Amino acid sequence: MLSKQSLKEILELLKQSDGSFVVLEKEEPKIAVLDFKTYEKLIQSGQKLKSDDSKIVVTNFRILFYAPESAFAEKIKNSLQDRGNKVFASNLENAERVLSEEKIDKIVFLPSFTSHSESFNSPDKAYSAVIGEALKLLTLARQYGVNDFLFIASEKCNSPLSTLELTLENLLRFYHQVYGLNSISLKLPKITQPDFESRGTSELIFDNPVLAVFEKAKNPENPLPLPYWGDLTTDGTPEVKILGLPDAASAVVFALEHLAQSSGSRVMEVDGLKISLACLVEKFVEQTGKMIITTHVSPDPIWDEAGESTDKLLSTLGWQGKESLEQIVENMWGGASNNELQDQASRAGHEPVSLNELLSGKFTPFIKPHNS
Repeated sequence: MLSKQSLKEILELLKQSDGSFVVLEKEEPKIAVLDFKTYEKLIQSGQKLKSDDSKIVVTNFRILFYAPESAFAEKIKNSLQDRGNKVFASNLENAERVLSEEKIDKIVFLPSFTSHSESFNSPDKAYSAVIGEALKLLTLARQYGVNDFLFIASEKCNSPLSTLELTLENLLRFYHQVYGLNSISLKLPKITQPDFESRGTSELIFDNPVLAVFEKAKNPENPLPLPYWGDLTTDGTPEVKILGLPDAASAVVFALEHLAQSSGSRVMEVDGLKISLACLVEKFVEQTGKMIITTHVSPDPIWDEAGESTDKLLSTLGWQGKESLEQIVENMWGGASNNELQDQASRAGHEPVSLNELLSGKFTPFIKPHNS
């Protein structure tokens, strides 16, 4: 069976080839083309794709990755390792041991507390996870000669967690001025984490709106509460910035590599896809065919504007996100709805086929006769 990514790439090749080939799939993928010349061009395209994929910069950093277990953390870790880095997953118990035994040159800190809405109910827990653990890491960084520190934060809003993140940004400036520690505070939009935990839908819609809409698409019994301001916005619902896991991990890797080539203490904001909550719901309905019932509720103060950001955008340094809104919805919805099909294919001994494999020349092409 074909992987979802290969299908997307095939659609792009279809546009380039004026629809001169199709892909047949039953027992195994086959390419149906109008003539052999078209097939040769497709093979060359596949070889170019493979060549482009192999152009990965190797950085060879030794990184202490201080983060809780999550899909996001795993994506970051894999992305860093793909660049040739040695990544040591760490927590409060083993951080000093790792730093004493390994020659660590960079620390990546992803706090275990990431829910803005929950920080109102558990401010002490949020303080301990953000400031308390960061101070311990900063002390260890001084002790073991680590010069670079990357803090993965979230976009600014009116919550205790946001206040704590701003406090840590100021601490990092202090550590640069006094001890010479270089740092970047990377402020990410709302990431579409499939394993994000929240107390309820009202909290989830702020912290992880894509997951909140996804959950209602799966279980539409109760309406989805959308904060509503009447005529103050185009459709009455607040605008959010979202980012898929691949782009979020890509931004972390990019920022870390930039940190290795610069000095100072910076705050960088990652560009995200801007969309209103009502439009996000419409996109899910359009792509999944599921009916999602919504209801208007008065907005919580957490939704209030926190003021225009003055932080520098990561895109000004050359980073670019690749995922469209359609891809984010497809990755969230298709990843769940196709699990059973993927398992069946795996049990049958058929792994998903990438476009590189499809165009590698090992699959027999079906040449369509000109008179048919």
